[in-house]
Amino acid sequence: MNTIHAHELTEANPEAAFHPSYPAHNTQAARLLAYALAGRKIDPLSGWRSLGIYRLSDTKFRLKEMGWPMEAGRLDVSNKFGEPCHVALYGLPGWAIAQAGADGQEFARVEMECMDESKRGAQ
Repeated sequence: MNTIHAHELTEANPEAAFHPSYPAHNTQAARLLAYALAGRKIDPLSGWRSLGIYRLSDTKFRLKEMGWPMEAGRLDVSNKFGEPCHVALYGLPGWAIAQAGADGQEFARVEMECMDESKRGAQ
């Protein structure tokens, strides 16, 4: 019997078991997952500004350990001196968002509410 690991899940393998764990709400992992479940991609600077996550790559790695097939792409940007640079762009593939289904969307909705409440409390 073949065992399929989370890192082997792909759009080409839709029959694979997809049972990731959800992080606790009000955590960096929950904020990144909610953002990704909304179909959004995020780079490290936006992760810091929007989600309060300084080490976005570490949070992405923790979600991968929980079974979420987080992807890392590349975004070409310029630094403050106008020099070309490349930064990571993180998100979830569409098939994973679809397979997370209503549970994933509900998780994202609740976490977005938690983020809104936290922002209001910080003001």
